[in-house]
Amino acid sequence: MSLAENLAAVRAVDRKSGARPVPVIESKNHLKSLLVVGDSIALLLAWSIAVSGWNHADRKWWVTLAIVPAMTLNGLWVQSAHSLYLARVCNIRLVEMSKVMRSAGLIAVCGLAASRVFKVTLPGPEAVVGAILTLLFLIVCRSTYRAWLYLNDKPQPPDAGQCVAGGLALTEHFAGTVEAVVGADERDRHLRVVDELGG
Repeated sequence: MSLAENLAAVRAVDRKSGARPVPVIESKNHLKSLLVVGDSIALLLAWSIAVSGWNHADRKWWVTLAIVPAMTLNGLWVQSAHSLYLARVCNIRLVEMSKVMRSAGLIAVCGLAASRVFKVTLPGPEAVVGAILTLLFLIVCRSTYRAWLYLNDKPQPPDAGQCVAGGLALTEHFAGTVEAVVGADERDRHLRVVDELGG
């Protein structure tokens, strides 16, 4: 069986199976959304604990409830301003942790400034506890996210379509190489015959 017939047979098998490699593309927006949701949960927990552990005699209950989502939105904005949702920052652990530490402090500072502007009582110790809990929960959240990415970043074994397509490409490559070598040998033999005959 010639090389061309072998190629035709491989193509026929490929057409019969109908298998084609299907690329699996993980959406970057999906991963970013997961990180934003995780950070939102961390901020909600941190500020819920921080504002519920103090004497609120001088603050209405609905104001206490409003502080938690306000600080969560504030936290997401500060983290976005520090580029903590970009892959180039999240891939370098030291840079990510330094920005998270700075963000936790700035979230508390922004909260204190907003409380003065809107005439809402937010004591200094409450803001400090909120910043510490924010840092703690964000580190736990981002470490869990990194571990989840590591566990799910395993190479998948190729399916039948990928094997057939890869074999076909490899066969075509070798066919071109063999044809080039055979053609060179034929030309060389022809030149030698012409040389010996004196033509």
